[in-house]
Amino acid sequence: MPPKKESDSLNKTITECIEKFFIENTTFVNKIAELVVKNIKDQMEDTFKSFNDKINVLVDDNKKLQEKVLLLEQHKSTSTEGLSPEEIIQEVLQREKRKNNVIIYNVKECNDYNTREAEDNVVISRIFNYLNITISDIKPIRLGKFSPTAEKPRPVRINFNEESLVHNFIKQVKKLKNMEDFKNINVSLDRTPRQLQLYSSVKLELSNRLANGENNIRIK
Repeated sequence: MPPKKESDSLNKTITECIEKFFIENTTFVNKIAELVVKNIKDQMEDTFKSFNDKINVLVDDNKKLQEKVLLLEQHKSTSTEGLSPEEIIQEVLQREKRKNNVIIYNVKECNDYNTREAEDNVVISRIFNYLNITISDIKPIRLGKFSPTAEKPRPVRINFNEESLVHNFIKQVKKLKNMEDFKNINVSLDRTPRQLQLYSSVKLELSNRLANGENNIRIK
């Protein structure tokens, strides 16, 4: 072990060398400091962004929850009067499940079980092509039990990928009146039994009000 005097002298020399290095390399030292500060700043920004993203998710979830509560209140005050909370929830879930569907009426139906599904695909594809609507993986589903003696063909249900396509299709379906094969086709939303009941009631009220002389009223 070196004597204390020699150790102090060595420490002093090392300190002087370090001080001289920092003085002579100010630019380099400043650059290192900038990199350290930048790294700390980036880490803080990443942390803040992650925290902010989580807040936005919570805000969105809260907004969706409020919308669902409002929807439940609206249903409770109109089409779900007299229903229990469980029935209201089931009604809302059913509407959510059906919102991307449309029901097409008066689509000719083949009597041959083996080719019926394929022919439905062809006809529905022709309808979409005529309306210039692109939809992948079309799976038309006939509703109800088939009867060769039925007066009308069974309705066809189509499922879209998103609700906006449903409304776009319904807006354009009137163009089918210009095509001989499809001029008798009608389309509606895929309503629940409760919605159908309410819709019938509203239609009756509309007819009565029109008969009483009211104008410029319609069902939205």
